Amino acid sequence: MTRQISRSGPGLDTVLAVCSIFAVAYLLVFPKALTGDFCRVTITKILIKDDGQVMLDFKTVSSSGTAAYFYISIEGKTSPSGGGFGGGFPAWPVEGGGTLEFFLNDIEDLVAGQPLAERTTLEKRILVREGDTHLIHLGEQLALYRFTSHSGRVHEGSISIDRVGGRFW
Repeated sequence: MTRQISRSGPGLDTVLAVCSIFAVAYLLVFPKALTGDFCRVTITKILIKDDGQVMLDFKTVSSSGTAAYFYISIEGKTSPSGGGFGGGFPAWPVEGGGTLEFFLNDIEDLVAGQPLAERTTLEKRILVREGDTHLIHLGEQLALYRFTSHSGRVHEGSISIDRVGGRFW
């Protein structure tokens, strides 16, 4: 006598199909689960004035809940000088941008009577170019400028990212 085993409940194919649907739905709502934290920075305009003042326009696309910060560093002493973030539900990438202003001459050198750097020197201190697009991940920095002043002080400006608030995905 042969005994038949009856299956009760869904089969393996059904379970896999349902899990696949939930996985795709999750990635549609929280694409950061696939991409990780990021910020794509596009340099749209760089204006360098004769006195060394720079206006740098940029656009960003960043993962939801990610903040981009501009840092100025002189002699290794770093301070944030601004930032912005976006996020919400669904947790799709967020567009942003802004204008950064900074100097490519050391103010202390100017006060001490040192001449302004020549235009070609100022242009070499900028490490990014108009139209460039850079991808930054957590723990990385995009260096915008770097120079050493007459007095030997090292100046740097960069953009980096961090998470805003808790991680909810």
